[in-house]
Amino acid sequence: MKRIWVALLSAGMVFGMGSCMKEDLDDIRQELQEHDDRLASLEEWQESVNTDISSLQSLVEALEDNDYVTGVTPLADGSGYEITFSKSGKIIVKHGEKGDTGDTGATPAISVKQDTDGKYYWTVNGEWLLDGDRKIPVTGPKGEEGDAGASAIAPQVRINASTNEWEISTDGGTMWTSTGVQATGEKGDDGDSFFQGVTVFEDDGYVSIELKDGQIFQIPFSANRLTFALGGTRLTDLTQVIDVSAGDLTYAVTGSGEVAARILEGDGWSVQVVEPNIRITGKIGGTALLELTLMENGKVMEIYRLNLTQSSFIGKGTSEAPYTISMVEELSYLAEQVNNGTAYADQYFQLTQSIDLSGVEMEPIGTVRTGAVALGKAFRGIFDGKSHTISNLNMTTTDEKLAQGLFGYNLGTIKNLTLENVSIKGYASQGALAGDNRGAIENCHVTGTVTVEGSNNVGGLVGNNYGNNNTSPATVINCSVSGNVTVKGVNATNGIGGIIGYNGTGRVTACRFQGTVSVSNSTYCSMGGIVGYSAVIMKTDESSVTACYANCKFENASYYPGGVVGTSDDFGTNKVVACYAIVAASNGLNVGGVCGSAGEFITSCYWKKSGDGTYPQYGIDNFYDSYYNPDIISNENATPVSGEDWSSAMNDMNTALAGTGWEYRVNDGSDSGVFPLVIEKVQ
Repeated sequence: MKRIWVALLSAGMVFGMGSCMKEDLDDIRQELQEHDDRLASLEEWQESVNTDISSLQSLVEALEDNDYVTGVTPLADGSGYEITFSKSGKIIVKHGEKGDTGDTGATPAISVKQDTDGKYYWTVNGEWLLDGDRKIPVTGPKGEEGDAGASAIAPQVRINASTNEWEISTDGGTMWTSTGVQATGEKGDDGDSFFQGVTVFEDDGYVSIELKDGQIFQIPFSANRLTFALGGTRLTDLTQVIDVSAGDLTYAVTGSGEVAARILEGDGWSVQVVEPNIRITGKIGGTALLELTLMENGKVMEIYRLNLTQSSFIGKGTSEAPYTISMVEELSYLAEQVNNGTAYADQYFQLTQSIDLSGVEMEPIGTVRTGAVALGKAFRGIFDGKSHTISNLNMTTTDEKLAQGLFGYNLGTIKNLTLENVSIKGYASQGALAGDNRGAIENCHVTGTVTVEGSNNVGGLVGNNYGNNNTSPATVINCSVSGNVTVKGVNATNGIGGIIGYNGTGRVTACRFQGTVSVSNSTYCSMGGIVGYSAVIMKTDESSVTACYANCKFENASYYPGGVVGTSDDFGTNKVVACYAIVAASNGLNVGGVCGSAGEFITSCYWKKSGDGTYPQYGIDNFYDSYYNPDIISNENATPVSGEDWSSAMNDMNTALAGTGWEYRVNDGSDSGVFPLVIEKVQ
């Protein structure tokens, strides 16, 4: 056919040069271009028709094989659908207009029809398509042996270049027979696809596929299948890479069945199915291949494979859907983000499982340096450990001004977290949980073998607990440090405490400490079982230590060691209320059972000497006052306990705690020899 157009073009050119005007030549060129366009359209159409035939054969095969549809996806150009079968692969079903292709006319009406024997055979223009005198089956011989001669084959069609008629072949393209249908004339509005339309009746469980001749095929829409949603939005394209940090990945089962899941590829990834959630533990920046299997009565019904990635934390950062942290990489990513300036203000984090930091060079979450608070990068979110444990935290710095702890700089909330086996070694503001806390810490605990060393503001839990003013004090509530614990000041100048090193306009409530507080090469250092040094920022502010208790041993005690607070500054209001301590000291200067040095705001506090040392001798030592004026030494409101009877002390402390929501009770646990009384919330 193309050769005909070339010949016409050559003749036209000769004719134009000999006798035609320029306008005639332009008309010929335009006509030839239209013919070329029409030819290209016909060839495209021919290919489309053969695709329809293949799809029709696959449809019948699926029907006879009791297959079912698992997905119906619209084509991008809106011309039809891609239909996916459970076993038979995919077919393309087009319908309606194909676009403006000129005088393409009609195609031979190739279709299928079920005969009285229950099998499907090919038809053309409503008549059986024959091979000799035999009907041609769509799906091959499926009956008696005598039917074997009627082999299944999909007919092929073409447009004859000479006659411009549609021809059909039933032997794979060797022999061609004219259908008598011209590939010319106006095409109808319905287009020339063999298919009329596709309708999904999802609630009724089937897909209806209508042919142009009116036949309707109903294929079951997977009685047992899975659909997926990400963050509540249904996933329609399962070939896409799914970012699991975008929201919860959930599933729904159509029909019935159980879902099993496994990670095929992806180091460090894990998955658990908890209906309707697919709980994925991923790796930020990593990828994985997830396999989900739908089974019923031990039979595999469906297998799905999803490509996963994780660009950030999983979750939304809300209280209902917090960001989740389940592995080292995510904890390190939090530190990286905060230290780069992302504060996560008022956003929620949740630890979903315990994490072992053995061998990990962990950076503090949040950074601040002494004298450069304005340049600090603080964590301002809400971190809920959900009673999980982070173990084997190890941090060492040579930066003399860098605060260290799991959280270097906190202006948010940290709660319900346990640290086990911790080593922190630095200089200013060193604490196992927080180097510098200016927010809230609640129900956090440090256990195991614990060493925290620094030059000043060093605490077993928090180094520097510093509130802005009375409207936003730093708070530490219901926390503890216990085990093989040493809180040590090295060349220390100030504030070494079992729980908190320095407490400035802070509230410390219902905390307990068991361990050793020591210093080396110190000329002056306040040491306390709970707080090393308690002060206020402004004269009108308040710092308080309430309902706290310690069983502590002082080593190389320097100036002003106290069982509860080393120094409770006279400047402003520094309250120590309803606290007690059991104190031992190997050597050093005078040790106060409750406070080393304190002003007048001490209420209902008690102490008891432990061990054979000569210290403590007084409830409040006030060394300089005792040296220059021994008569003012007093145990008023810092009373020693004799023997093992703590009932009077308990009653007095509980009277002082009335209305606070806390009260002491006798300890009937295994550590009653360490702490005779324990604090608890009032029910």
